[in-house]
Amino acid sequence: LLPEAEEGERVALEEYTQACKELSSAREVTASNLSTSVTELLPSLGLECTFEVQLTQRPGGFVDPYCGSETLGVDVVDLLLFHNKVNGGANESKRGGNIEQVGSSGEKSRVLLAIETCLPGS
Repeated sequence: LLPEAEEGERVALEEYTQACKELSSAREVTASNLSTSVTELLPSLGLECTFEVQLTQRPGGFVDPYCGSETLGVDVVDLLLFHNKVNGGANESKRGGNIEQVGSSGEKSRVLLAIETCLPGS
């Protein structure tokens, strides 16, 4: 009975890992599309910023999606906001980072409005 249970566990983990990979790939496509759509909408809301959905892999990754004290899964999602600043002509610099740390409450609300506008069904 133990070898059968171990085999069942191995198969279940392989299926789970494959599902994680598929979900992670879908998230990458959605993150890229959402980043572009929101960035294009922000100037109409009075923000000269670049918005980016950044995906990183949680410790353990696809090998051990149960690794760590955080919730289950493979991906960690961060929302980044970069303020575009033009320095007299061709010199352009960007400053920013995680929206929780660099965004004002007004910027956060406008970014949220842009996200809700860009997401289907919202």
